Amino acid sequence: MRLQESPNTPFTVLYERFPHAPETVIYDNGCNLHSYVLNREPKFFKKTWFLVDRLHWHNHTGCSVGYQLSQYPQYNGINSQVVEQANSLLQRLKSSLSYMNAENFMNH
Repeated sequence: MRLQESPNTPFTVLYERFPHAPETVIYDNGCNLHSYVLNREPKFFKKTWFLVDRLHWHNHTGCSVGYQLSQYPQYNGINSQVVEQANSLLQRLKSSLSYMNAENFMNH
């Protein structure tokens, strides 16, 4: 994603690529995503639990603590920052990959 993340992006991925909504979604803007999906496809997402990841929770001062991942001990072992970590690694490869032809790119 090149621009600031919108709830539309994860909504579209979840709704168009999954035959059934996931049980739990952990997302940096989970509170707003929850509202967004329920306004568009409430039946599809009616049993999905939306949470805000640990890294971004400190920015959610007006949100219910019900969205705070750390409130639920069953998620203590989950690395909620894995996407941020993967993006960091991909940024290191960005300049090299941008100069490759398609065939070479796909082999990396």
